Amino acid sequence: MQSDIGENRNTESPVLHRLFFAWWPPVEAQEQLHQIAQEQVPGHNARLTRRDKIHLTLAFLGPVDEA
Repeated sequence: MQSDIGENRNTESPVLHRLFFAWWPPVEAQEQLHQIAQEQVPGHNARLTRRDKIHLTLAFLGPVDEA
């Protein structure tokens, strides 16, 4: 299970974690997928995902508070 903590500037709201189950492919596959994405970006208004962040979300559990 992965937790992704977003920056929360409002001190009155609880900090939320986006919880999900994910599969991270082997480094070689991440590199290949990143290369394919890099080849598609020129001429498009796009932002690449960092290679080490490439994953497949299997189930998104949603936001939950820190408690």
